[in-house]
Amino acid sequence: MKLAAISFFLGILLLSCQSKQEQYYWQSIRIRGSAQLDTIHADLQKTTSKNGHTIGYQMPYDTVEYIRDTVANQLFLRKHDRATIDTLWHIESRQYLVEGKSYQIERFKTPTASIDGGADIYWSDEIGMFFLRASAWPEYEILQSSNEELSKRIWALVKASYPKIKEEIYSKTETGNKPLLPNKEHLIDDRYHTQ
Repeated sequence: MKLAAISFFLGILLLSCQSKQEQYYWQSIRIRGSAQLDTIHADLQKTTSKNGHTIGYQMPYDTVEYIRDTVANQLFLRKHDRATIDTLWHIESRQYLVEGKSYQIERFKTPTASIDGGADIYWSDEIGMFFLRASAWPEYEILQSSNEELSKRIWALVKASYPKIKEEIYSKTETGNKPLLPNKEHLIDDRYHTQ
């Protein structure tokens, strides 16, 4: 009985010492008159293959997979609600220095026949798809995490790869419930951050 009690308390101690698994969410910013903010929880699943990797983002309403072929420098998009695979158009590759580290950022575009449709997708092989920008409207989705350092790094990459976002989001003073503050973007949804 004494051994069972000690084992129980050691198990509780081990569970309480384990670090929490990172949580991810998409921070959505839409600027139409005033900025509208929203967050969408996402579970990430990453698998590796000999030519690259696949990152799946499972959200409450859909699952989206990005299949990255690093050998051919291609990115494919599979949305499970349509069961189709789209080849994204590669636009450019650029290097950015963020916090003393160099990042290779690939920019892809979704194929569309619509004049105001489509999006630019910003990709890092280390992070995956971290930024989506609507082609015609000031609408953005930025990957964020319960890991505050990762969220800060992602925002730094967003601002480096698309500098115009600073002007677009900070020029709007009304942002619903919370203001967007320079260098505090990653704290918009406090549900994913522990103090």
